[in-house]
Amino acid sequence: MMKYAIRYYTKSNHTKQLADCIAEVLDIEALDITHPLVEDVEVLFFGSSVYGNSVDPEVRDYIFAIDVNVSRMVCFGTAGVMESSYDEVRSLADLKDIPVDEREFHCKGEFVSMNRGKPDESDLDELRSFVRNVM
Repeated sequence: MMKYAIRYYTKSNHTKQLADCIAEVLDIEALDITHPLVEDVEVLFFGSSVYGNSVDPEVRDYIFAIDVNVSRMVCFGTAGVMESSYDEVRSLADLKDIPVDEREFHCKGEFVSMNRGKPDESDLDELRSFVRNVM
């Protein structure tokens, strides 16, 4: 049986919504990045977003502090305006020799008056399908 983990960083709780949805599919707990990985995992679902054109420094610190084996990282996240944080997270993970899956899940998140109600149930349905395909 595959060993999965979910870690995420969020300021708006939109990425937490996605993490909780993944947790429901995998039947495991989604934890924010204040919780370090304590054992090797085959697949780490890692959620983050872009804030001010970059990932938050806490995301960088978390990735650099990973000291267990992660066979594969799968990125997910939301954004109000910017594209996903995938490229930056992948660059950081490369420095730790953590392979990052080419597939990612990214959707709009509500920001100021844009993308009201996002992520919505259709986004979560797409995420459920995405997770099942990754499994």
